[in-house]
Amino acid sequence: MQNTIVIFSHNRPTYLELLLENLNDIFKNENYSKFFSSIDIFYSNHLSLPHKKKKKISYLEVNYIISPNTSSSQKINQSFMKYYNDKKVEDCFLLYLDDDCILNKKRFIEFFRDFKDLSRNNTIYSIYNSFSHKIFKFNKRNFLYEKKTAGMLGILVPKKIVIDYINLTNISKVNPNKCADSIFLEFYVKHYGNLILTNPISIIQHIGFIGENNNLSKKDIEFSSSFINEFIANENYIELLINLFTKRNNKINLNLFAKMISSLKYKFIKQRVFGRDFNIFK
Repeated sequence: MQNTIVIFSHNRPTYLELLLENLNDIFKNENYSKFFSSIDIFYSNHLSLPHKKKKKISYLEVNYIISPNTSSSQKINQSFMKYYNDKKVEDCFLLYLDDDCILNKKRFIEFFRDFKDLSRNNTIYSIYNSFSHKIFKFNKRNFLYEKKTAGMLGILVPKKIVIDYINLTNISKVNPNKCADSIFLEFYVKHYGNLILTNPISIIQHIGFIGENNNLSKKDIEFSSSFINEFIANENYIELLINLFTKRNNKINLNLFAKMISSLKYKFIKQRVFGRDFNIFK
């Protein structure tokens, strides 16, 4: 199975270099089960890349795909079309990362080493437990949270779901420059009737404070409250306490007009992607 790590790089070569070093540290472990075979980096221009382009990370081939003048959403759609048209990898998983994240080596290795026992058909997983996305319930069988929403960071997607998304919607024609992750995941939840299974202790931490989806001045920062670097006994109990005591800034956001416009844009784009004939999505 040719599983691929997909990285979106947005003019942050220092972050990308740190992430690639992080991945090299993970995959140089000779005892690690070879779940992934390659890394695809979608980049806007040469400013997005480190000075030296690595052709390999341990045993993984590294491919660089130019994606000029594109938003995050457009990179997502470009990647979908690439894997949709790549007939060599019909049965595989795609792990989505951004350049401004770090991974917990121990937990990453453990998760993918045991993934065969965890894997279910037509299911999206997330190794990033973002506090921005509400927990719907706790899956006692798999010891995973279930969520209705998530961003692209850290999601593990079966390629079959991407194929169905392109075949059953107008996404290949619309190619929106916003909301691509939300629209894709809404399609997944409503079409398959499944939720996003999320690791309670986040394997990823988001370290970028400036970008399309982060606004430092408005204290709108995306991160995980359950990322633990060091080994601590009874971490699961500690993580639950962190989630209980860590809350978002509850101050009133006076920019309600901007929120209304954003919501209307999302509904408009979603209608274009899903089309009028898809009654399930109304």
